[in-house]
Order: sequence, then C-alpha cells, then structure tokens
Amino acid sequence: MSDRFGDYLIEKGILQRDDVMKALEVQADSTVKIGTICLEERYMTVKQVMNTLRTGVDTARPFEDQAITLGYLTAQQLGHALKIQTQRRPFFGEVLVSLKLIERKSLFAELGQFWTRATQKAANKNEPGATNITAKMPSIDDHEMDVIEIPLMYPEELNEFREETQHALQKVALGLTNFKPGADIPEVAGHIAFITNKMRGGAELDGMHWLAELTGEMERGMLLIGDGDTGEGLMPVIQLYFRATDCIQSFLDSIAGNEAVVDVDMAKSIREAVQIFGSIGDLATQSKIGAEMSAKGKAEPKQYNSLQGLNVLLIDDDTVIRNTLERHLRSKGMEVEQAKNGAVGLERLLQTITGFDFVIVDLHMPIMDGFDFVAEVRSRPEYQTLPICMFTASLHMADVRKAMDLGISGYVIKREWKHCLMPEIGRILGLPPSEIALLEA
Repeated sequence: MSDRFGDYLIEKGILQRDDVMKALEVQADSTVKIGTICLEERYMTVKQVMNTLRTGVDTARPFEDQAITLGYLTAQQLGHALKIQTQRRPFFGEVLVSLKLIERKSLFAELGQFWTRATQKAANKNEPGATNITAKMPSIDDHEMDVIEIPLMYPEELNEFREETQHALQKVALGLTNFKPGADIPEVAGHIAFITNKMRGGAELDGMHWLAELTGEMERGMLLIGDGDTGEGLMPVIQLYFRATDCIQSFLDSIAGNEAVVDVDMAKSIREAVQIFGSIGDLATQSKIGAEMSAKGKAEPKQYNSLQGLNVLLIDDDTVIRNTLERHLRSKGMEVEQAKNGAVGLERLLQTITGFDFVIVDLHMPIMDGFDFVAEVRSRPEYQTLPICMFTASLHMADVRKAMDLGISGYVIKREWKHCLMPEIGRILGLPPSEIALLEA
C-alpha cells in the first residue's frame, strides 16, 4: 500500500518521484530479510540458509523460491515468515518523516485523506471488506485530537492492531462473565488487569491516547477490586466494564482514515466507580522509581558517548509493542533484535557472538518472565554489568523492588515511556549530560 500512497503524494505535488523512490529504498534496506526470520523461527538452519543463498546466486532465483525448491522451507512456514517480515518492516510514513520529506502533522492529514478516498472508492464498487464511513466524527484538525489521535499506520497495519485488540477484548469480556458467586474474584480481577495492561501498552505505543487512558483506568480498577472489598457495589462496576468494552469495540470499528468515535467520559466513569474499593497502597511512579534506584546503586556499565549503532535486545511478548518500539529505537540510530519471551531472549543473548550493548525486557511474559530472565542473566559473571532496563505496565512498587534486587539497571513504566525511556537509556549508559538533554527534548 505504501507505493500507492507514494503515488498519491506525487499526484498532489507534495513529493517528487525521486523522493518517493528514495524512501522506498530506505524502507527496503531496513526490512528484515526472510533468511534471518527463518533462522529466528528455526524454520531453517544456518547451513541451509547459506546453501540457499549460494544456489540462489547461481540460479538468480529469490531466496524463498529456492528454499522451497531445496525442501528447506514449507509454504506454510514461508507464509508465516512473510507476515513477520511485514510486521517488522518500517512504516513508509515513518521513513518519510525520518528523511524530513514531510512533517508528521501533514503526514497524518494526508494519510487520512488517502485512506478515506480509497475506502470510499472500494465502498462504491461494493468490494469485499469495504467500510462505509457514515458517523459524524472529529477531524484531524479538531482540537479534540489531543485526546483522540489516529496512529501513523497504513490500512493493513491498522487492521492488525484492530485484530489484536479485538482478541484481547474478547478475553476481557470472558473474564467479566466470571465475576459471580463462588468465583475467585482476586484471581479473575488480576487476569483482566493483565490483559487490559497489555491493551494499554499497545495503545500507548501506537498513539491511541483515548484507548490508553480507558484501558489504564480499567486495569487500575481491576487491581483495586483484586486487593480490596469485593462485596457491595461490585456488580455495577462490572456492568460499567461491559459498557467500556462496547465503547472500545465501537472505537475499533471506527478508526478508519482520520476519524474516530470515542466516549470521552467512560474513563472518568470507571475512575469514579472503583473508588469504593480504596486505593493501591504503593503505586509506582517514574519519579519514585528513580529515587529508589539512585539510593540503591548498581554496577557501572561501560560508558558511551552516543546511542548511534547501539545493539539492543528487545524482549516483549506483544508483537505490536515490539514492532513499534523497534521503529522508535531505530529512528534514534540503534540496531534492534527482537525476542517474544524471556526464554527466546536468553537464547539470543547467549548465542549472539558480537553481543548486545543494552537489553529492554518486559515483566509479564509466558514461558519465562522478566524476573526469571534477569535472574538467569545476572547469575552469569560475564553479564554482571550488562545494562538491563525493565519495560513494563506494572504499577506495583513491589515489582520494582524485586527487579532491583535481581540487579536491573533501569525500570520504565509503559504508560510514561515516551517521556522516560530514552532519557533512562541515556542515564544508564552514562551518556554526557548534553546528550541526555537532547533525549529529554
């Protein structure tokens, strides 16, 4: 879709064809190769990849075609690898912004117009999957965009975001139905809090401010319910949560082009309703975390003068968060390798010959969580000073202190990542004050 959007920008006189070609070349160069993905997913061995590359040069055939011909790769595996490649490809719009070919605000507006035009054209032709936009919704230039913002995505990428959020929403609704007599209320509430915290993390990273705020309040409410009185007033709160899931569903159905439908009062309603359950006694904030980590002290890593060329290992089980964060880190000049849980991340760390300069790891993950990952890494003498930053939506200081005891170098709350992550990386790596000041800007 990016090449068609490029043609649209050329037609409007916003870009020259040479600009679009340059951006497409940068996007192609930044795209992870199929062979690399096949190695990561263990579809192929290093020997098979190298043999495919050698024979591919001789036959002038694409890597994937040659791998299938040699019997190293199945069509199903290739399909999955291509999907991963698409997910990890940098957005064409992000490339345009990074090359200073267009301003971000202008890109949002043009992307909205382009997508709306394409959607309406499809609807007029009655094509399958067409969406007819009929609701009255705020435009991209409306002052409400401070709250209601459309992410810098293209249709296929936004559709993926919607599908993942929809899947999480179904899990939340299922959990809400388990609030009934005889149920383990704290366990159910904790499960829903975990899901909503993942939804909020993805929404924060992709600029969905309203969704981030609403799911943040839902998560906090579940934490309060899990820790406090679950008697009188519980069912009205659960009914309110069902209403909130309906609002999120409506939002997912409407985020097309430059428009979105939200209930701006829903987050406030949940915030007020859960007050009957008290408050979290030891709530984590970025300033409180910083103060405790400074007081505790930690091993000093190697000192750096810049983030350029820094090799980062990014570990998180959420695909949207990983991809969005990778794009952000790469825009700062860093090299990034992903892992979908602590076990895969540990394997990457131990097997990478050149080594990593920095690790960012989520807390709650399947198979091996962040705690176990940090404990295993710190048990090895060669990794005692490896900078590790915990990157999580957890709001409990108990989690922060446990991570500190295990030997983390930094701790960033996902909801505050845009303001805190880069300066935290700079401080952990001992960057000069002038460089940290630029990261805080």
